[in-house]
Amino acid sequence: DLMAQESEMSATSAFISAFIIIVREGLEAILVLAAIAAFLIKSGRREGLRHVHAGWIAALLLGIATWIVSSTLIEVSGAQREVTEGFTALLSSAVLLYAGYWLHSRSYASRWQSFIRSQVSGALSRGTLLGLALISFLAVYREVFETVLFMQALWMPSGAAARSALLAGVAVSGVVLAIIA
Repeated sequence: DLMAQESEMSATSAFISAFIIIVREGLEAILVLAAIAAFLIKSGRREGLRHVHAGWIAALLLGIATWIVSSTLIEVSGAQREVTEGFTALLSSAVLLYAGYWLHSRSYASRWQSFIRSQVSGALSRGTLLGLALISFLAVYREVFETVLFMQALWMPSGAAARSALLAGVAVSGVVLAIIA
């Protein structure tokens, strides 16, 4: 019992961790969405903004569903819990490495602008604004999925106080991101 208490995360650490994870991942998504929106506005295609908003809202809703499924349907204890935590940490690391590689390959501003422009232009030239919804959905859901992985890694070993602090960190970071957006 003493060992279990020593391994639990403090409420302060949980809050700060959740806040940093959500803000970091949220800022990445906001930057992509802002680039898409700026291109649409600059090209005089404001009608596409509705589809961009529909895409990111759908991604957030699916992210919430992903969290619920991963939290409620996957009940583990004992050794299974340790294996699940290890698997989640490895999967998080793999996703982080992929995201790092993906971001590094688009690290030059002109290349990044070109990438966004080509994706949005392709969707606009095909005459389907549904493509814009898909682009914004994928950009945001990728960040949401990473966030779910990181949060699960924090949630599983946490006690009640740390879980409350995690949720508070998520709420505060959501407010901060809404202000930034």
